[in-house]
Amino acid sequence: MVEQFSSRSRGRRQRKRGWTRTAIIMLVGLAFLWFGWSYLSSGPRAGRSNTISIKKPGAKADKGAKSIVSQRTFVVLGIDENQGKKTVKGVLELVYDPARNKIGGLSIDPSTYVSVPGRGFQSINEGLIEGAKNLAAGVSDMVGVKAEGYAVVKGDVFTDIVDNKKPGEIFSSMDEGSVSNGRAKKLSGDLGNIPQARVTFMPLPVKTMIIGEQTYYEPNKADLKRIVMLLWGRQPAPAETATRVIILNGSGAPGIARDAADRIIGKGFKILDVKNADKFTYTQTEILIYDKKLKSRGKTVAKALGAGIVVEKGAAQDVTDIVIVIGKDFH
Repeated sequence: MVEQFSSRSRGRRQRKRGWTRTAIIMLVGLAFLWFGWSYLSSGPRAGRSNTISIKKPGAKADKGAKSIVSQRTFVVLGIDENQGKKTVKGVLELVYDPARNKIGGLSIDPSTYVSVPGRGFQSINEGLIEGAKNLAAGVSDMVGVKAEGYAVVKGDVFTDIVDNKKPGEIFSSMDEGSVSNGRAKKLSGDLGNIPQARVTFMPLPVKTMIIGEQTYYEPNKADLKRIVMLLWGRQPAPAETATRVIILNGSGAPGIARDAADRIIGKGFKILDVKNADKFTYTQTEILIYDKKLKSRGKTVAKALGAGIVVEKGAAQDVTDIVIVIGKDFH
């Protein structure tokens, strides 16, 4: 009788455990069904991406494109003056990158040869005779990164800026430049707030040239390309085949040919010479084209000057591509 009771009791316990397992399985199944229905009901909708972006801890968005767009590049000239004679103490092409909170710069020896508008290929020191603006344009073209402006500071200030990494002094100590006072004040504060650890100035790699008794330098193009990539994050612009230009003063107005040269600087023209014409009685500016393929370049000159007619000459010659004779219609 006892054994029979024990057998019935065990049977009831086993059935109870069986019902418990069944209930658990059913609850789990219902949970899966509910999660599945929730996922499907919140699936992709029109205009909404179903892509999940996963980032590593601490990862930041790539600022490469934004950085290049926001970069600001200037040419800084350190110039000393003694008894009316000016000499270049040093040159710096500087890039300010606010997106990355850093400053870079290429320090250039004044004995380096560049193509200076109005003077041709010569040393930076010799090119100063054409003015700081033209010299800065020649430096910018040589580096392969177009500068938005230039600033001139005294030689000892320039040395302090480069040696002690003080870019904030550039625009606060500017003697001459293309930057307005308001912009200069803003730039001075912005550059001065960059930590010295985020300022990198590098010397321009050069090759030595001996001309007569003088030693000059020309850029080492392979190393220059590498440093521009390092400082600016991009390749230098390829050297343009500039259209050669001679400008003649045919109106007699002092400095008028030099003013004309300033109008076309930075537009792909290489100014070989600026001098007087055979007479000062030209009433209309003439743009003489010695290669009919360059007629469009002649029109570019006329547009930049705001005056002049394009005249096609005979066969091309080796000295120049275009001659501009400034007339009395140029102002």
